[in-house]
Amino acid sequence: MVETGAAKSRRRPDPPRVPDHQESPDPPTPPSPPAPPASPAIKAVDIVLPPDATVGEAFRACLRSCLDDHLAPNEALFVTNRHMDNLHQTRVAWRRARAAMSLFKPLLARDERGLDLKIRMREIVLPLGPARDADVLLKRAVKEAWPVQHTRPLRGRRRSTYAVAVALLRSPQWREMKADLNAWLDDPAWLDSARDLRDAPARRLTDSALGRRHARIAAAGPHLDSLAAHDLHRVRIEGKKLRYGCEFFGGLYADAPGSSPAAFADALSGMQDAFGEANDIAVAVHTLAAHAIPTDHVDARADRAHAIAAWTEVMALRPFWLPAQKPTVAPDQVLAPREVPLGGVRAISVRRTLPHRDRALVGAWCFVDHFGPTPVDGERGMDLPPHPHAGLQTVSWLFEGAIEHHDSGGASGIIRPGEVNLMTSGHGIAHSEVSTPDTTVLHGAQLWIALPQKALGVPRGFEHHTPDRILLSGGGTARVFVGALPGLSRSPVTTYSRLVGAQLDLPPGAQTRIEVDRHHEHALLVDTGELRQGEVTLAPGDLGIYDTGHRSLRLDPGPEGARVLLLGGAPFEEQLVMWWNFVGRSHDDIVEARRAWMAGESRFGRVEGYADPLTHPGSPTRLPAPELPHVRLRPRGRRGHRPPGR
Repeated sequence: MVETGAAKSRRRPDPPRVPDHQESPDPPTPPSPPAPPASPAIKAVDIVLPPDATVGEAFRACLRSCLDDHLAPNEALFVTNRHMDNLHQTRVAWRRARAAMSLFKPLLARDERGLDLKIRMREIVLPLGPARDADVLLKRAVKEAWPVQHTRPLRGRRRSTYAVAVALLRSPQWREMKADLNAWLDDPAWLDSARDLRDAPARRLTDSALGRRHARIAAAGPHLDSLAAHDLHRVRIEGKKLRYGCEFFGGLYADAPGSSPAAFADALSGMQDAFGEANDIAVAVHTLAAHAIPTDHVDARADRAHAIAAWTEVMALRPFWLPAQKPTVAPDQVLAPREVPLGGVRAISVRRTLPHRDRALVGAWCFVDHFGPTPVDGERGMDLPPHPHAGLQTVSWLFEGAIEHHDSGGASGIIRPGEVNLMTSGHGIAHSEVSTPDTTVLHGAQLWIALPQKALGVPRGFEHHTPDRILLSGGGTARVFVGALPGLSRSPVTTYSRLVGAQLDLPPGAQTRIEVDRHHEHALLVDTGELRQGEVTLAPGDLGIYDTGHRSLRLDPGPEGARVLLLGGAPFEEQLVMWWNFVGRSHDDIVEARRAWMAGESRFGRVEGYADPLTHPGSPTRLPAPELPHVRLRPRGRRGHRPPGR
C-alpha cells in the first residue's frame, strides 16, 4: 500500500529509538494555562483621619473618598468595558457614600438640602441592582452547571439589565445628582445648621454611630435561626454600615483599648459573606420564578449555622469604640492546681483545685477537676466503671470530646462541648462515664455541688441542657450552664442553693464587666489563655476566688484572649465531710455510705448499659471504694476551718 502525501502529513511520526542503556527523554512540560486577566476594578482606599478630626472634617473626608477615589474611576471603566467587577465596585462606592450619610445622620437632622440628597441617593441607584443580581445568578449557574435552557434567558436578562445600568450612568439625572452632591460639600455654609456638632471632636458622634449599629446586630442574635431571608438581609445591611464605619473611622481609634478597627472590619466582612449567601439564594429563587424556570436545582435553605457562627465571631470582639474601664481587682485568694490521677482502668490525669486545705467550698461548689486537652483513642480514654455518689450534684462540662453517661436512675446519654449534664445523687446514685470511640481529645471540667441538709433526701435525677450564648458588656460571650447571671441568663437545671456556673469566652483586648451578687462568693477557673486581675495573673488551671462584697467582676484577658469558668454562689455555712465520692455531715455518714456500696445494697441502685469486661478486658463491673483512713474524718467549713473541739 502506498500512502499519499496528505496521508503522510497526517500520520504521527514514529518516536525516536533510544538505546537500551539510555533513559527515555522526559516528555516536554505542557505550557501553563494563561493567568486570568487582572480585574480592572478599583477598590476603596484607606481614609486617614487624624485623632483630633472634627465631625465635619471626618464626614467630608469620607464622602469625598467614596465619590472621588472609589466611585468615579469604576463608573468610567464600567461604561467603557462593561466589566462585572467595575459594576460591583460602582455599587459598593455608592453604598459606602450612603452609609456615610446614615452614620452621620445627626448632622443632617436640620439640613433640608442634605436630607433631600440622602433620599435621592437611595432612589437613583436602584436600576443598578438588577444588573448585579443577574451577575450573581449567572455565576451560580456556571458554578453549578445549570441546564443551558435555564441559563439562556438569564444571559438575556443580564444584557438588558447592563443596558439599563449604562444608560443610568450616562444620564443627565446621574450627572446632576453628583454635581449637587459636590456643590453641597463645597458650600461655605455647609451644615451651618448643626455648627456645634459639626465642629466638635469626631468621636462625639462616631462612638454612638458605631454603637447603634452594633446593638442592632446584637439584638438579632437570638432569632437568627428563624429570621426570614429579607429580615436576615436587614441584619446584613446593619453589618455593612458598621463595617464601613470601622473602615472610615479607624484613625480616630489608634489607641483604642479593645479590638482594632481592622479586626472588627474583617469579622464583619465574614458575617456579610455568610449572610449574603442567604440573600443570593432568595434573589435566585425569585428571579427564576419570574422567568418560569424551575427552582429545584437551587438549594433554598440558607446556611444558618454558617451565618450564626459568623455573627458570634463579631459579637465576641470587644467594641473598640468603648472607653477604657476601671482597673481589675486581684482575687482575694488564689488556689494552684495539683495533679491527680482520675480513677478507673484507663485513668487520665486531672488538675484539682477544690477541695483544698485552705478552702473547702466556693458557694456550694465543693469539687473542681479540670482536665485536658488530653489525646485519647479507642484504647486509652476515660473509662470510669459504675461508682457511687451521695450528698451532692455532679456537673459535667466539656470543651472537646464526648462522654457517654449511664446512671442507676435509668438515665443515659452523651455529653458534648457546650452541653451540661447535671446529676443529683440525693441519698445515693451510681453512674459510669466512658469517652466515646470517636473522641480523640478530652478537655473539660468535672464539678460537684454540695447538697444542703434539707435536700439530702431528694430523689436521684439527671438533667441535660444546652445553654445559649449571650453577649457580655465590654466584649466576649457567656454560656450559663447552672444557676443565673444577674440580668443576663438563667439555666433551667435544678439546684438547691443559689448558684452560678458559666463559661466565659473573652477575646484579646476585652474589658469585660460582669454584674454579680455582692452577697455571693465567686471563683474564676482559667482554661485557656490567662487573666490579668490587678497585680495577679491567673494561668490555666488556677482558681482565683473573690469573697462576698463584690458587685461586679472586671476581667482582663491576656494577648491571646481567655476561656474561663465562672463559679459562684451564696456562702455554704454547713460543715461537711468529703471523702472519695461522698459528701456527708459526719464520719459516720461516710462509713455508712461506703458500707452500703461495698455490700451492693439498693441505696445506690444498679447501672445498666456500661460495657462489661468482655468488651473492655480488665474493666470491673463496679468500682470498689478505697479503704477508710485509721482516724475519724472531721467536718470542715467553707474556708477550710474545722469547728473547735472536734
